[in-house]
Amino acid sequence: STMAVPTVVTLQPQAVAVATGAKPMWQTGLMDCFTDWSVCCCGLFCFPCLACTVAGDMNECCLCGTSVAMRTLYRTRYNIPGSICSDCCISSCCLVCSVCQIKRDINRRRAMGIFWSVCPFLVPHAMGGCVWLPSPPSLPLLLPLQMP
Repeated sequence: STMAVPTVVTLQPQAVAVATGAKPMWQTGLMDCFTDWSVCCCGLFCFPCLACTVAGDMNECCLCGTSVAMRTLYRTRYNIPGSICSDCCISSCCLVCSVCQIKRDINRRRAMGIFWSVCPFLVPHAMGGCVWLPSPPSLPLLLPLQMP
């Protein structure tokens, strides 16, 4: 008589990060204002609207849209090279260009499906930026209970 041999799982699924070798960068340069006319016009003619839109995109207070902290938060979230000092200088010298650059970056990342306003499945990394974690198991759909 043959006995059934149980299947033993020795390897668990792992989240694998693929290194592309590409250095994270801004999607557009600081002075590339004319690559997106809608952002450029909004920045020139209604700057407070653009600043509030950027803050809203990042789930932050509208008053934060023009801050150095906003630029630093965005840059570190995507591991874009730079420093708080460079963020401060850029924001001081050309605030409109800075906010326009962030909004263009948001628009392009959103179009590529790589923009996140918060880090739902990301955690801060000790060296800055966020790292991907495996997605949690999907939750069962809860149906409303019917009363008899």
